[in-house]
Amino acid sequence: MKKQTEGCKCRLAQLPLSGKGEDAMQEEMFARRAEALRPRLYRTALMYFGDAVRAEDVLDEALFRGLRSCRMLCREEFFNTWLTRILINECHRESRRMRRVHPMASCRRRRPRHLTRFR
Repeated sequence: MKKQTEGCKCRLAQLPLSGKGEDAMQEEMFARRAEALRPRLYRTALMYFGDAVRAEDVLDEALFRGLRSCRMLCREEFFNTWLTRILINECHRESRRMRRVHPMASCRRRRPRHLTRFR
């Protein structure tokens, strides 16, 4: 984690890790910028999934991941792109998860083809 922020000149990467006041200020700055970007991110997730509930869940997860890793952002002017990329990665992760999960109706026990009797 240190290697990615060593050459950074932005305030987000340079805040000390120990002070609670600075962390609160950083979280507040993230929250303000993320709220301003939230409608656009929601539309992106909605276009990806076509389901409002799933889009909201993915958006919430992306914002949480962004908040956890906001110290990795080196240049504040790339915040929108950075958060959008986190959302897209989260959409891909959810899409892969959806492919692994099958509805119970499709999990009926079927007899293997080589064991079925022909008449």
